[in-house]
Amino acid sequence: MPTQRRALSAIFVSLLALAMVLAGLMAMGVPAAANHDTVVWSQFWQTTFNLNEDDLFPTVFADGNGYFYLFYYVDDLATGDRNIWVTKYRTTAANGLPEWVLTSQVNLILPDVAAMFNWYGQYWAPSVTRDHDGNLYVAWSDDGNNIYVSKSTDGAATWGDPVRVDPISSGSFDSGPVITATPAGTLYVAWLQLWFPGGYQNLTVAQSADRGATWTGKTNVTAFGSAIYLDHSIASDSQGRAYLTYTSYLGGLEGQVNLTWSDNGAAWSAPVGLNGGTLGVFPAVAVDSMDRVHVSWVDYRLSPSGYTTYWYRRSDDRGATWTLEMPASQGVYPTSFFRPSIQAHGDTIVLLWTAFAMGVTSFAYSVSADGGDLWYPEAFARIEGGAEDPSVTADENGTFYVGASRFDPFDGEYEVGFVIWDGPPAAPTITGISRGTGSLTVSWSASPDGDSMGYRVWRSVDGVSYELAATVDSSTTSYADTGLANGTYWYRVTAFDRRGTSSHASEPMSATVGLTTEEMIDLLEAQIAATQATIAQLQADLAAAQTDIDDLQGRLTQLQTDLASLQNDLDSLQSDVDANDAATQQRLNDLENQIDSLQNQLNQMRSEVATQTMSYVNMLLVILVLALVAYLLVQQMRMRKMPPSPPQSSPPPQSMQAPPQAPRGPEDDL
Repeated sequence: MPTQRRALSAIFVSLLALAMVLAGLMAMGVPAAANHDTVVWSQFWQTTFNLNEDDLFPTVFADGNGYFYLFYYVDDLATGDRNIWVTKYRTTAANGLPEWVLTSQVNLILPDVAAMFNWYGQYWAPSVTRDHDGNLYVAWSDDGNNIYVSKSTDGAATWGDPVRVDPISSGSFDSGPVITATPAGTLYVAWLQLWFPGGYQNLTVAQSADRGATWTGKTNVTAFGSAIYLDHSIASDSQGRAYLTYTSYLGGLEGQVNLTWSDNGAAWSAPVGLNGGTLGVFPAVAVDSMDRVHVSWVDYRLSPSGYTTYWYRRSDDRGATWTLEMPASQGVYPTSFFRPSIQAHGDTIVLLWTAFAMGVTSFAYSVSADGGDLWYPEAFARIEGGAEDPSVTADENGTFYVGASRFDPFDGEYEVGFVIWDGPPAAPTITGISRGTGSLTVSWSASPDGDSMGYRVWRSVDGVSYELAATVDSSTTSYADTGLANGTYWYRVTAFDRRGTSSHASEPMSATVGLTTEEMIDLLEAQIAATQATIAQLQADLAAAQTDIDDLQGRLTQLQTDLASLQNDLDSLQSDVDANDAATQQRLNDLENQIDSLQNQLNQMRSEVATQTMSYVNMLLVILVLALVAYLLVQQMRMRKMPPSPPQSSPPPQSMQAPPQAPRGPEDDL
């Protein structure tokens, strides 16, 4: 019976753990630290209600597109037939809770042969992935230890023919498949091969470039005999690199947790040992949206309570280097060698495993809010009725879902269901603070989570204690804080979702109303620099002025010398002037007397000239009169001497007439 095999497997693992406890050394776990309140898990939402069937070993898977799925085995208690089924949920309905969409059988075309356990009798949940075209793939094995992949192109409503992945060989027994899809659509399936004769075992990887239609490669990534059945897992990043974790056998009770990676499925890197050399088993790997690789495993380094612990490492450069290994749990709750399940969303990492406490079998978990640097102290999710074989996934909104099975006392059978941990939204990032007069305006990045309802702005005057300054809706990414007195203020911003879950606070950023200390220093330094420049200029001007003063002083001395010389000349001239004043005055008087004498002479001459001129005129007039009288006398005498003229009957022609003579004047007689 499956239940008996399940019980035997648990007993075997418990005995193995007990042997390790007895053989190991006690080691102290390093306490984890966190600064965010823990979110409680919801009640158990039961998915299956099948009579005469056990529903077991669920794998929960969120497609990031508004849906999550529960893949599980249905074990017919009457016939022993085992099949794989899936139930699909919408992540958020109108009431804020998941909503059932459909239930379908994955292996309907190849029914009743699904294997719930690997070749060693260890339970093995279905492995699920989704490509960027929206196709779903489930890797599983049958009772004949063969590996298959089933594909759905319509969101799990129907499933095509299972495709055989492992090569047909009479010498190998293949089981425990895991599957991942790269963004380019390449699919990788890894599984454990057991070879007879000899009992050798290794991990083999096949790949498909045609959406699961054919599978090639079949590459052995471990040397014969180096792998053991204590679990393996696979994941891929946004650039198409596949990461495979597994346990290699070191002898005795020691195992080594390894990781190897490949960019093409054919060539795989040399394995990197992640644990410190003691027994490390059941590794689980997850890759987040920033291509950080997270690995956790069960470790034999015991806590003070004597229980095994879960350890963790991270690579920020795609497997090249790794953080120091650190405990993610402290062994607070009893557990054994149960495989962990790990999931990342943004900087939130959830790690969980089967544990026992408070009278029930459920799961313990640890949460990191900063990408794996610090972890909350482990906690226990006390689910009413229990929750076994948990697996975890996260949707696009940062809500985490755990799929689990539990024993239903009402029908005496195992049923499958899920619980919800509404992880906090991604923390906003303050992008800047603009300053105004008596105000500061804080701006931040929008939350990438689809269920964020708003933001809270927190203010501090000392950078330590914060008070709520404002609450705004999800469409607002800035806040103007007004009426502030001069001083420095610190701000942090948180987001909250529809369930009221708050994000972690953003990194603080400060700004100052009025001049900041740095600005005051800068201002003083600028003023000092300006003053120094002014002083330097003044010194230069003073030096130039001193040169000018020296030059002017020389010129002044020369001028004073010249002035003294001129003063001497002036004094000499003044003496000469004083000495010559009397002679000059006498000369002036003499000149004036001469001028008066000359004036008198001139007047006398003018009088004489006038008298003489008058005499001349009178004489001339006499002469003229005399001349005229003489002329008249001459004419009269001529007239008397001429004979008389004969008479004429008519006047002579004009041409014969003598020309008239001008009258004679006295001057003609002269």
